[in-house]
Amino acid sequence: MRFRPQVPKVAVELPQGTGNGPSVFAFSMAKAGSTLLYNMLSKLAPSADLTYFSIEDFLFSHNVSPVNRPGYIGDVIRPKGYCYGGFRQYPAFRVPGLNKAKATFLVRDPRDMMTSLYFSLLGSHQVPKAEEVAKGENEPAGAAERLLKARARLQTTDINTFARRSVNTYLKIFEGYVAQGFAWRQNVAIYRYEDVIFAKDDWVRDICEWYGWDIDPAQQRQVAAMFDERPTEERPLEHVRQVAPGNYRAHLTDATSAVIVDALAEYMRLFGYIK
Repeated sequence: MRFRPQVPKVAVELPQGTGNGPSVFAFSMAKAGSTLLYNMLSKLAPSADLTYFSIEDFLFSHNVSPVNRPGYIGDVIRPKGYCYGGFRQYPAFRVPGLNKAKATFLVRDPRDMMTSLYFSLLGSHQVPKAEEVAKGENEPAGAAERLLKARARLQTTDINTFARRSVNTYLKIFEGYVAQGFAWRQNVAIYRYEDVIFAKDDWVRDICEWYGWDIDPAQQRQVAAMFDERPTEERPLEHVRQVAPGNYRAHLTDATSAVIVDALAEYMRLFGYIK
């Protein structure tokens, strides 16, 4: 007898679109500067005749945990009218139109991503509110519960132990994107965090050119400045803890860095983080 897996289903509520421009996509990874990218796009999209929408944020706010993403979300990806962001891993559900639509992909040195993720889970990562959890899909361990449990475990877990345990998580994220051809798709523009974090004016301008958005240059600069936060010292309990590339060196041992590089060498080499 053939076995047919159960495909998790969640009904995602797509907001009413206000424009008719061609839809675009934006992808990233956990702690790669993804929130920065998506915040900027949410401000730019309306001027490009698009409505910004994050399916992932919708699921998280409804207490659907990242490890139980649905395989079906309904007919919410439309060819016109939307800028779809919020992705921090390639989703389990279909992404219609991705072969033709313009997309961006933001990556970062995984050693910095793991360092940032540790501090985020330890204190600054947002937890779904009680009223949002009540609207959730009644998961036995939803996003809120999983996040709170992870935060409790980290109280007695040092950052190097955490980073070593996170290797497989990032391995799967890299594998998912590369399996979808994100390293060579002609319709995907790749940005590295290290190249853009201190050049936001140029980054915003390039994103607009890539998507074909005719947005006033003054507005572009205004959006770039709005999110150009540069802490002078580390702020462990804030979302923008620090932004300088290579911060992992202040927290990870050489042995831990070696473990990460060994496990992710193929992908770090692909995106120019090692030779």
